[in-house]
Amino acid sequence: MKKMILTLVLAPVFFNGTQALAQIPTPKQGMVYTSIQQAIVNQGTLLNLRNQELEEAPTELAKLPQLKFLNLMKNGLTSWNPSILKLKHLEVLNIRQNKLTDVPTQIDQLGSLIRLNLAKNNIEELPASLGKLKKLRLLHLTKNQLINLPASLGKLESLKVLDVDRNKLISIPTTFHKLKNLRSLIAGYNKIESLPKEICQLTQLDKLNLEHNLLKALPENIGTMQALQALILSGNQLKVLPESITKLSKLELLILSNNQIEKMPRQLGQLKGLRTLILSGNPLSEAEKKRIQKALPRCDIRF
Repeated sequence: MKKMILTLVLAPVFFNGTQALAQIPTPKQGMVYTSIQQAIVNQGTLLNLRNQELEEAPTELAKLPQLKFLNLMKNGLTSWNPSILKLKHLEVLNIRQNKLTDVPTQIDQLGSLIRLNLAKNNIEELPASLGKLKKLRLLHLTKNQLINLPASLGKLESLKVLDVDRNKLISIPTTFHKLKNLRSLIAGYNKIESLPKEICQLTQLDKLNLEHNLLKALPENIGTMQALQALILSGNQLKVLPESITKLSKLELLILSNNQIEKMPRQLGQLKGLRTLILSGNPLSEAEKKRIQKALPRCDIRF
């Protein structure tokens, strides 16, 4: 099996990343092995076993105690081999697009993890022990079968990006207000009916994507999320927006298409930094459209 020399600036490719990913460290340049045997011989730290038709992770992984990067993407894994959980120095683990249905409670043994990608599996539930991964900065869980998220995720004090897009979530834990370093929360295409008011304590959050849920209202104190630059709420059931939304001074993108909004907040003109406002698919009168255009003369508005 051949070896590949790569400069591992992998975050955007590895995780379908956002701007926040640019601040997440990636493994240093080094030898990436595609053969576990060669990796063992050379005690490599970077192993790429992507798309190798594996039904189980190799037990030989236990012979790579210094492994920092493991890519098992696009295989046929149905369970977690205990050998993975012995990789105490592992910083990046990608098991995207396999057939996993759960995450072991022993996941907290991987205490060095910085990035964990479990997208496109069939995971129905997460263990509370996931909240013990104190170094974790990115958690990617899109396209699974999750209905609830454990409250313990609020203990992930280093987390910057959380992607739970396209699951079956019905709520966001109130404990998420503890995620003081969270920059991006992506939870579109779920079944979330309401947001806890505590979410507005995420003062570092710059991207909030809740498109295509069942939201009927937003927290009245949403204006306290002063770092917010992008707010994506298309495909919900919103009728009115809280007046405090006009206090989001850094907001550049606001997507509200396909809701039930008839009027926008009175002080809409306070959103001086807004560059794009999408309101298509709402029952806005012509008079209201003109008022919006007058309030935001420099904004690209789409009705």
